[in-house]
Amino acid sequence: MLKGLTKRLVERALEGELTSHLGYEKHAVEGRGSGNSRNGAFPNPDSVRKVLYLAIQKASARWARPIKDWVAALNHFTMVFEGRVPNR
Repeated sequence: MLKGLTKRLVERALEGELTSHLGYEKHAVEGRGSGNSRNGAFPNPDSVRKVLYLAIQKASARWARPIKDWVAALNHFTMVFEGRVPNR
């Protein structure tokens, strides 16, 4: 369940960031033939990380309430990314 939620969050964040960057929605007429196709290809892994980081920063600025089930998510991240998540 957490994996699916994380996937949807990342996809929505990346989609919003791409729309903002290109200036048109997915499947919009304005994007046809412009050379900026929305095919999801990135030149290297660092570009994916940068877009993801910027999308999360932008989304986190709008968060006004605590994240639901954050403790469970943090515990999961601590197990999956052992040694990379700082102790509380």
